[in-house]
This record gives sequence, C-alpha cells and structure tokens, in this order.
Amino acid sequence: MTRYVIAAVAALLLAFAGHAAAAVPVAPGWPRTAPGGELLPGPDGGVVVVTTVARGATTRAFTARAALRWVQRSTFGCGNCDDGPQPEILQPDGTYGPIGVEGDDYWAVTANGLRVRGCAGVVSPDGGCVAAPGDARDSHPAFAARPAAGSAWRVQDPRWFWYPESDVPAMVVQDAGGRVYAGYTFPVEVATRRQIPGLLMALDPATRAILWQREGPTQALAALPDGVLVAEGGAAFGTGGAVAAYSSDGTLLWRRGVPSGQRVAPRDTVVDARRGRIYVGRVDTTPGVTALDLATGAQRWKTRPSDRARLLSVGRSGRVYVAIGAAARRGVRGLRLATGATAWQLRTGLPVRDALELAGGRVAVSAGIPFAPTTRDRLTVLVPG
Repeated sequence: MTRYVIAAVAALLLAFAGHAAAAVPVAPGWPRTAPGGELLPGPDGGVVVVTTVARGATTRAFTARAALRWVQRSTFGCGNCDDGPQPEILQPDGTYGPIGVEGDDYWAVTANGLRVRGCAGVVSPDGGCVAAPGDARDSHPAFAARPAAGSAWRVQDPRWFWYPESDVPAMVVQDAGGRVYAGYTFPVEVATRRQIPGLLMALDPATRAILWQREGPTQALAALPDGVLVAEGGAAFGTGGAVAAYSSDGTLLWRRGVPSGQRVAPRDTVVDARRGRIYVGRVDTTPGVTALDLATGAQRWKTRPSDRARLLSVGRSGRVYVAIGAAARRGVRGLRLATGATAWQLRTGLPVRDALELAGGRVAVSAGIPFAPTTRDRLTVLVPG
C-alpha cells in the first residue's frame, strides 16, 4: 500500500511541475487546473486566486481540500485602463482588494464572493477607507477618507501642485500607531514653481491633521511598526535613488542606495517586524531579493543574480518564498531566514505567479503565463517538511 501512495504523490508532482522534487509532498486533492494569479488566504484555511486577463479580473476561492468554493468575475469599466501600486490583500474588514485597476475601476470581494465597493488605500476593520486620490479636482497632494459611519472628508496641502498620472492614486500605508503615509511624485511648489522628485506626507486620521512632510521620497513602500519605508529619488522608476526608513515623527532612520537599472515597488516589498527584517525585491534589469535589517538597513543576504529571483511572500515561521525566473531552474523556493539558503524548491516549468503560506505550514503555489492562462496553469498546495 505504501508503494502505491508514494507513486500517487509522485504523479501529482509531475503533473504540476514536470520534474519536481519528491521531498516536497502535495496536500490531498491538489493540484488544480486554475489560471495563475495573486494568492490570498481564503476562508477556512483555503486559498483565493485573483487573475487579471485582458479587460477583467476573476477571483476564485478554493477550500483547503481543493474544491472550488465560488467565482467572482468583473469586467473593467474603462477604456485606457491605468493600474496603481496598491497590491491586493485580505483587508482588515475581511474583504479582498483592491481588485481591478486603481486609476479607473476597482472593487473588493467579500468572503462569500460578492463584489462590493473597494478602497485604493488603507482599510479599517469596520470598512472605512483612507486613500490618496489621484483625481484632478484640486491638483494638490491630499488624503481622502470614507468612514464606515459619518461624512467623508478630505485633507490637502495647497502649497504644492501634484499632477498624478491618469488619476492613479498614490500608495498609502498605515503603521501600528494608526498614522497614515503617502508619497507624491514630482510635486511643484506653488509659490516658487520648484519641482522636487517626491513628497512624503504623514497624516493622523483621528485628528485629520498632516503631521509632517519630507522632500525626496517618491513612493511609500510598506508600513513599519512605527513609521514607513519609502522609495527615494528614482528608486521607484529604475533610475537610481534609495530605500529609506522614516520614524513616525519624520526622523530619517537609515537610507540604502538603489543602483540605476533596479526598481523597487510596494508589491515586491515585505516587512517582517516580528523578526526585524525587511525584504526588498529588485525588478527590471537585475531581478533579485535583498534581506535588510529593519533597525539599521544593513544587508543580511541577497539572492544570486543568475537566479533572477522575485519576492513573493514571507511565512509565519520567517520562511521567505521567491520565484526563480532563470529558465533552466524556473520554479519556487523556500529560503531560510538567517542566510537565504534554499530550504526546499519546486520546479514548475511555467513561471511562478505567487506563493503563499497557509495554515499549518502548507504553501500554495500558482504557476502560469501572466495575462495568458492556459490549461497548463496549475494551483497546488504543498506540505514542505
């Protein structure tokens, strides 16, 4: 009987990966043929996949045993659609979002698969929203709030002009103390007509007061426990600059240079506050992942350039999950916290779209061609040793 069980597991791995390592067993019921996409934790230990193709996005929820729970499909209500930097996440109010294109048409999906109004910013547990809208109503850097109860409000700084590209909102993050941060690119000072690369603003939503501003940051990347991690100069555009950490009072904690040709983005940045680490993915000409010390910005390790690694997520145990883009080794790896060494790997043949640690240490992996799903696309759940 044991021989047949081992053979069945090996067959599943081969169906998913072509030549996967038998040391990474597959959970019962997996894999499934499913279009590749972003992975989010699903209801009751399952997994949710958000797939964007052509003119729309489809959200699918699977149970822990690989049964399809529900599907939500929506077509973008825009012509020349413009997406923004805010990644899809499981929000504090239990919805998934923002899904769609933040510059034009976006929404959220409930745990039951219903489409509801989305938020291109930070969401509170009661469903309230604070965002940095990219509309041209006043052309000033601003925060806009839509509380769960009460009237909407808006706070702006009239000392600066800000011309967002195609109404795309700025990335907004919130630290553990409730302070909200956003970086605005290329604002112009009203009085002097002076243009700067970027402007970082901190907001106290409770008092609706702008706490402070700092010139230079072009984009908020992620919240810190007591502050914010930002891209400075051209780091968000691949033209050099830096990644920097600011405390909640606006003090610069540290700054680390980003070479020209390497771009950093919110979707490729993870803060693991519990273990004092920051992981920054580098995209464009030199893909890779760098592990930094949260307190000092010192480099702890980085992936080899030849791997063309892309940061996917960080698990509860501190395991770092990356996609390997090198064609001969294409797949997913689980990296060790201390050194970045490979703990396990799975070759997929197809590009890995995402990997996410689920309850019990299981790891969901989505593989497929971006924007062009085929019957070869696979969603599976692994049980690494």
